[in-house]
Amino acid sequence: MKINTFSVNKPLKYSSTSIKEKSSNEPGDIVTLSSSSSINNMEPVTKTEIQKGDISFCFNQQTSNPLAISGKVMGGTAGALSELPLTPELEFKKALEESKNTTIRYTQEGYKLVDSTGDAYLIRELDQIPRKLFQALFKADKSKKTKEVSEEFTIGHKKPIKTDILLNKIIEVIQEYPEIQPFIGEEHKWSPTTQQYLYYGFWDRLKDFVTGEVKDFPAPLLLRSKLFLLLACGYTNRFAVTAKEDDLEKKLMTYPDGSIQIHDVFRESYLLNKGDLYLTLLTAENMLAKNPYREDRDNDPLQKKLAYIRNDSEPLGDKYGGWYHFFGAALYGLLRSGFTSKSVVLTEAFGSLFLEGPDRQETLINVAGADFGNKLKKMIKKEKWSKALPEESDKNYMNLTEFFHKNEKEV
Repeated sequence: MKINTFSVNKPLKYSSTSIKEKSSNEPGDIVTLSSSSSINNMEPVTKTEIQKGDISFCFNQQTSNPLAISGKVMGGTAGALSELPLTPELEFKKALEESKNTTIRYTQEGYKLVDSTGDAYLIRELDQIPRKLFQALFKADKSKKTKEVSEEFTIGHKKPIKTDILLNKIIEVIQEYPEIQPFIGEEHKWSPTTQQYLYYGFWDRLKDFVTGEVKDFPAPLLLRSKLFLLLACGYTNRFAVTAKEDDLEKKLMTYPDGSIQIHDVFRESYLLNKGDLYLTLLTAENMLAKNPYREDRDNDPLQKKLAYIRNDSEPLGDKYGGWYHFFGAALYGLLRSGFTSKSVVLTEAFGSLFLEGPDRQETLINVAGADFGNKLKKMIKKEKWSKALPEESDKNYMNLTEFFHKNEKEV
């Protein structure tokens, strides 16, 4: 099995033809490193240097075990040939080893749909989830005992977002830019190497736990998709970067405080991502959820630009929660069936019940997001965006009137 090859034309100081070969002594591996050089121009040498193009150099790396070797070749008379890139298998194995008990928080440097190194670091972080969940439960229980809750504050029961009408507004936004044609896009996935590892990786990491090489018991990943795990854990902003997040934030920072609505975020991200709806929703999700556990988020300049999208008796805390829950659920709804996406968001709501207590508005926003994403997908597939909307189509998709009469009486 050839796993690396490299060839180059280089000038040499003298004519040469050679073949060198070396095999490893590692048991169970048949590894061969070979290099060869040959003169292409067989005319008599009258110069002190054979010119580029007259000499060929080739390096081959072969093995029966793709995880066995890596290395670099220094080409004597031809000079340094540089370090050979690691194969995807070696890249994944190296990162999996480096990520053991590391304090490094891996973040993609740019847009990359398949990322073997990121997969390895993600798997290690997923193994930490049970321990972090236990710590969060303890912290949440402790905070409930000390936190003062205003008796005046009431969480609403009405749906804050009307998804059918929101879809009308999104169609209107798409039609504002006829030069851009919307499409679903491609999601982030496990690399082929990682996909194979998922079949036996739990036992591999269990061995590391038993021998004391790692402190976290491995999490059974159950062959779940990468996107599902990223959204469930809030890791998309680190392991599924679009490289458009900063540009989107800069655009939104030009809006007046409290003015940004859902369709505004969609529009700006849609333009940046040139109609790719997966990246449109993912960019918004990453930007909104980049610091979900920071305690002073209510002082963040960006969240002050956002409108309040919950039905509460009064605004409470920062506005990010409802926003990134909506876009995350919409992203999953765009790529999965309506039943699957709604089942997932309801399961997430059940988990939040233990960590944060009951929050009907968060659940309603999650369900609305999944429903919107699914309807957006159907709208694109049926090309409804290309048809003009009736003039009387309703575009007022927010329903925040549950406490309207109460507030009006108080005035």
